Formats: sequence, structure tokens, C-alpha cells
Amino acid sequence: MIRTVEPTQRQFGEVDAAFASDEGVGDRTLAFWQRPHHDYFGRQAALGRRMLWCERFRLAARLDTDAALDLTRAGLEADDKKD
Repeated sequence: MIRTVEPTQRQFGEVDAAFASDEGVGDRTLAFWQRPHHDYFGRQAALGRRMLWCERFRLAARLDTDAALDLTRAGLEADDKKD
């Protein structure tokens, strides 16, 4: 289970090397972060105007598989009741 600690909204070009490194994917460089995100977001809208949610989070708890499935089912059931 994760807990969001810093949600920020930025344009694609405002994402910095520190955020790319914190995401922890690939070689943790900004260039590595930009390639797949550019491909994905480039298909969604013009990157220069598109605002992204950049989220830093921390691990709040480790759940075993059964506990994680129970929480998922409970959330889905709650969503069904809202409709």
C-alpha cells in the first residue's frame, strides 16, 4: 500500500532530473524518463500544453497477497454501491 506524499502538476518540459531519478526506472536519468513518457503522452495531446500529475509516494505497508486481494475486492464492492 502506498501513501501519496507530494502530488504536483507540471508540464512535460518541467519534469526535472530529480523526479526522473526518484521514479527509479531504467538508468534513472531524465532522458530515460522522457522517452517512453513522450511516446505515451505524445499520443494523448500536444506535450507543450499537457499538464501531468507527478506523484511522489512512500510505502505505507506491505500486504500479503490475500490481504491485497481482500482490499481490492472491498474497494470494487464499494464502487459498485456508488453506481
